[in-house]
Amino acid sequence: NFQMPKGDVLLHAGSFSQLLDVNPANPGNVDHFGDWLDTLPYPIKIVIGGNGDPTLDPVNASERGIPPNAREKVIGRLQKSCTYLEDSSAIVSGIKIFG
Repeated sequence: NFQMPKGDVLLHAGSFSQLLDVNPANPGNVDHFGDWLDTLPYPIKIVIGGNGDPTLDPVNASERGIPPNAREKVIGRLQKSCTYLEDSSAIVSGIKIFG
């Protein structure tokens, strides 16, 4: 359990897989992270994958034994709860966020 401060924007910049012990071979476990995001009161939630999120790595995923469709499943689940940025940007209150 994290005590989250009040705010208008949540920006999570990577490695959620390590925090939640997400098994890259079972991307359904990302639901735990998505469920947590869903409980947060922030009107804007942005997630950027990091080097601790192997399922989201389009280059090295296959070398790590991650199933080919795992990446799409994880991104699809994230997009139900937040804006997921990967080599893209979002503008929030006039500020451009790139991830």
